[in-house]
Amino acid sequence: MNRSAVLLLIGMSILPARQTIILTDPGGTDSVTFPTTIFSIDEIKAIMRLSPRLRISNSYPVINSIDMCVTTEPDYHGCGTKAAREEWFKHNANVSIKKMEAALNDLDNIPRAEELKQIIQYERALQKFYLEIERVRLQFKLTGDLSLLEEPIQGIDPRILCSDSLIKVKHATSQNDANEIVRMDWYNCMNKQIYAKVGMYPLEAWNAFLKNESIEEIYTSTDE
Repeated sequence: MNRSAVLLLIGMSILPARQTIILTDPGGTDSVTFPTTIFSIDEIKAIMRLSPRLRISNSYPVINSIDMCVTTEPDYHGCGTKAAREEWFKHNANVSIKKMEAALNDLDNIPRAEELKQIIQYERALQKFYLEIERVRLQFKLTGDLSLLEEPIQGIDPRILCSDSLIKVKHATSQNDANEIVRMDWYNCMNKQIYAKVGMYPLEAWNAFLKNESIEEIYTSTDE
């Protein structure tokens, strides 16, 4: 064997082993290649929940509306008819809220938390916000208490920033109409305010982490 071949074999032997996993979402697929000497598959899957390129059900922020009823998930009940969904509404709403609480707690267990600190802080702010939004929506739907919608969430005061929505709710002619105004107008206004507060996703920090850890992420849209 000549010297060039020996050097090539030596070079190949010291290269870190790498593996590729494919993550999917409704918009496409995310191909993630990582060094297996540094990360396990479970660690990579947990880290990739923070990816700005993925927005599947288990990526952040996790938003489970209180109106959800997922027939394929055994925790939800009565998804078949409108009457059944109404009967099981409170139960299913609490299932959704518990899933959001679990997602918030899971942020404390993301691998490489110190390196991902900026991103985790960003996603935690959003996760806490949406969790509280759904809690408030649930209590309002059960009680019709307008004051619930007026309380600040994550430092965002609806009385100042979403007053038009509150007026619409106040003058709604029925509880169903009020619930719909909360679901659309109030929610959209509050949603706009949280992003005005926390800003854009820290993409530079994410890309720097991938580079530093020799992780390659290639997202392919289904449109492509």
